[in-house]
Amino acid sequence: MCRLDEQKVCLGCFRHVEDIREWRSADDERRRVICAQASQRKTTDTPR
Repeated sequence: MCRLDEQKVCLGCFRHVEDIREWRSADDERRRVICAQASQRKTTDTPR
């Protein structure tokens, strides 16, 4: 289960709330993009 911070980003998976909502209907390519963005957030965001 995701827990969101003030910017609506999950503290565990680093997906934005809109990405989480879209996930179930996203195709494989879109999921790869979401994962890449989450990975980038994880490495560039300040520690929570």
